[in-house]
Amino acid sequence: MLKLFEPSVNLVFWHLFRINPVDNIPEKSITELNHIPIFIIHGDADTQTAVYHASTLSERSSSDMTELWIVEGKEHLIIEDVLDDESLFYRERIIGFLNANSE
Repeated sequence: MLKLFEPSVNLVFWHLFRINPVDNIPEKSITELNHIPIFIIHGDADTQTAVYHASTLSERSSSDMTELWIVEGKEHLIIEDVLDDESLFYRERIIGFLNANSE
């Protein structure tokens, strides 16, 4: 059923954003980000997007500054509010990545 709507989705993306979603798939695009720091974060309890997608992106990355973080017990939305006190672990990990990969 989803294939039925694919041409319409492609047309909307082209009209609104001037991009072709078929040409801009993450598995292809990540091979072209040579020297850009890439931090891939994925919850191991995610039922919306399989964890292997994150692993595939990490493996295909052309950047030597790629880090994959699989967060235990977390679903698709790792946190709900980045400023919440319970999200400190998340903020600290991202800041650590940015600091380690800043020029």
